[in-house]
Amino acid sequence: MNKRRNALLWIPTVLYGVAVGVRNFAYDAKILKSWRSKIPTICIGNLSVGGSGKTPHIELMISLLQRDYRVAVLTRGYGRKSKKPIIATAEDDARSIGDEPFQIKRKFPDVMVYVDGDRRRALERMELMPDHERPDVVLMDDGFQHRSVSPAYSILLTPYSSPYYDDHLLPYGRLRESKKEALRAETIILTGTPKPVNVTEMRLKMDNLKTMAYQDVFCTGINYESPQPLFRREECADSQQLRQDSQILVVSGIARPGAFQETCQRSFPKVVDFVEFPDHHTFAREEVESLVSDLRANPDLFILTTEKDGMRMLTDKQWWPEDIRSRVWILPISIDINLTDKIKLLRKAKKAIKHNGLPL
Repeated sequence: MNKRRNALLWIPTVLYGVAVGVRNFAYDAKILKSWRSKIPTICIGNLSVGGSGKTPHIELMISLLQRDYRVAVLTRGYGRKSKKPIIATAEDDARSIGDEPFQIKRKFPDVMVYVDGDRRRALERMELMPDHERPDVVLMDDGFQHRSVSPAYSILLTPYSSPYYDDHLLPYGRLRESKKEALRAETIILTGTPKPVNVTEMRLKMDNLKTMAYQDVFCTGINYESPQPLFRREECADSQQLRQDSQILVVSGIARPGAFQETCQRSFPKVVDFVEFPDHHTFAREEVESLVSDLRANPDLFILTTEKDGMRMLTDKQWWPEDIRSRVWILPISIDINLTDKIKLLRKAKKAIKHNGLPL
């Protein structure tokens, strides 16, 4: 972290650190009680604010576990309009449940996606479900700071390019909790690991993590898959196909758009411009109309956006005329993890599910 910051931010940072430290001490000393669900819960979170790839890692865990278990995802649904608990259905969209839950439900229609900011309430309600509906395991999104719920297994994500040990507490830095709280995680994953990786740099990062004997460290990267049309064929007036020599307008509203933009530029030499919005941005009608105007002005132009942004575009699909929908495409991603680490991760998750956090 070499960006210059206002030194006066140390004052609120110290106060914030004291408050968070007292809270965590109360949980560690059993003054405040953590509750464990009868349903094994796997927490996937981070120490910092901003994107660290939680959604694609949840999708990775779904793909690993769904063959042997009935999997549910528990998430607060950041950016949704309603605050009431919702079990996602095919009729929901990014406005009602949030862009990331919508993406997961769209990809895995058979997986229960439970949207509720109160994790304990959601888990208690899942426990009361009939046997044929109740999940065997719950993947809790961004739950590392929610210590009122004690998971069976905690996975902590941290970006390879900006790991938590180089950061500081809010507001001077981006950490929501002290670096030492990483000790609560059974597994730490360095996300966005480059290929090929610098071996010396990797060893230094591993040393700086200062992990304990019970902690595994895995490295994951991002696979950019083949572009896909955002709208289904029956929703479009035609079926224009994105080609490598197509002219591309790259649109993104994510926390760290750099890697996405670089990938688009490598894959499509005719990128004409980049349009950036804030993370979780809700597209206004005027913004959509501006993008539609660009497409109308150039019949050879395509929009390429992230999968998450595409989910929010679908919320108001009526703003996208049918004759240009076939020129709006998304670039899906998946997690790249080597086979040995994937097997270790699955074994550790299965062991935690079997014992549900009891001493092994």
